[in-house]
Amino acid sequence: MRIEEEVLSSLRGWGDNPVAIEVGPGITNRAVNAPELLDGITESAHFFQAQGLGPGTIAAMLFNNSIEFVQVFLALCTIGAIPVLLKPEYRKLELEEIFSNSRPSAIVAAKRFINSLRPVIRNQTVITSEGGTLALEGGSGQTCCATDLPAETASLIYTYRGYGYPLAAMVPHSQFYFGAKAFQELTQGLPGQRLLVVLPMSHIFTLVGCVLVPLLNKLTTVISNTLNPIRIFKYIEQFEIDRIIAVPELYFLFLRFLDSSTQIGSLKVLVSGGSLLRASEFEVVRSKFHAELLHGYGLTEFAPVSGHILGKARAGTVGPACRPVDLRIDEGEIQIRSPHLFSGYYRREKETKEAFKDGWFRTGDIGKFDGDHLVFLREQKKTCKVNGSLVDLEEVRRAILRDTEIPDALVQYDNDAVIAHIAVSSRLGLKEKIRSLVPFLQPLIADNKIPRKFGIL
Repeated sequence: MRIEEEVLSSLRGWGDNPVAIEVGPGITNRAVNAPELLDGITESAHFFQAQGLGPGTIAAMLFNNSIEFVQVFLALCTIGAIPVLLKPEYRKLELEEIFSNSRPSAIVAAKRFINSLRPVIRNQTVITSEGGTLALEGGSGQTCCATDLPAETASLIYTYRGYGYPLAAMVPHSQFYFGAKAFQELTQGLPGQRLLVVLPMSHIFTLVGCVLVPLLNKLTTVISNTLNPIRIFKYIEQFEIDRIIAVPELYFLFLRFLDSSTQIGSLKVLVSGGSLLRASEFEVVRSKFHAELLHGYGLTEFAPVSGHILGKARAGTVGPACRPVDLRIDEGEIQIRSPHLFSGYYRREKETKEAFKDGWFRTGDIGKFDGDHLVFLREQKKTCKVNGSLVDLEEVRRAILRDTEIPDALVQYDNDAVIAHIAVSSRLGLKEKIRSLVPFLQPLIADNKIPRKFGIL
């Protein structure tokens, strides 16, 4: 099976409800119905084929949350190309590693992002999108196919395991389909209900839960390009939003602006993932929003792994294993097994081998069981979560060491913050050196990875 075929089949029998509505400050609300989205996918697919893209073409794609993202992703899948999902917050060091590893022969991006990609553009076919219109920006129009990818690969999605560089999980079509099926079994969305999208679509949690699940089950997505709580509450009221999928940090942000005058009575289901939600925090979010709260656990290598079932949530856990997943705890580590698990890290044989033990995927996370529910305790690998996004502490260290005046550094995560201690050859001008590190790192790595505190090693 192929995920785009399942989605296209669903769209053909969609009905009258809009598929997606795009909202945000500075833009005119845009809605698309099923026939319009189908036409857009077909037209985009034909355009890509005319530029030489086809089966096995690795194509990096970079878009904000938008109808365009959905259309381009599905069009690339339709022609058998392999999308490499880039995040808008990626900077030079991250992009260099991703492009060196994936070697994309095509780039498809919103026109506004092309300048940020220029340092890594070589001889690729470059296609831009502006206002829904595709254009050939540059390149020969001749692309090559990757012959070293498993045939079932749908997409390359980058993640971290503490090596200091991103790893491309080769995600198969079956993971997208059975992951979406498992997500739907947990959340039980109904045709015509409305889901507010606030997390980045390039993250697998959002791609599965906020893109594929609604498309396969005929829910309307309201795509927000802002996280402003006041606007979010306005959208909930205006579009009668039934459910939201977000990370705990966003729910805490929204709670700061929630008061008795806020009209969000339509909201019935909150889904939380990406970060730990402690039992006390779970109860606060659930009671303040007066909505059912479901918490779950997943990975780029498979999402979701576990989750609360609607009507059966239990604070302090991340729910029972989803049906296509086997779970075990081995020396404290959460390990998983599934026939639809990712097939390995692209061009990273050593890292792939180290990630498995006797056929079980080693998550690098520590947990335990509470009955049939999984309890997430902490990360064991050299990574951490900042605002729901994975941060590789060794990658931050490598970025700091690009400063030739710093011979060594130690990067840690403590009290919900990334902290760096640096070695310097001379203590003269030490304060100036520390002050200069943040602007030095800003062009190199995403903002959420930049240490918030610095000290001396």
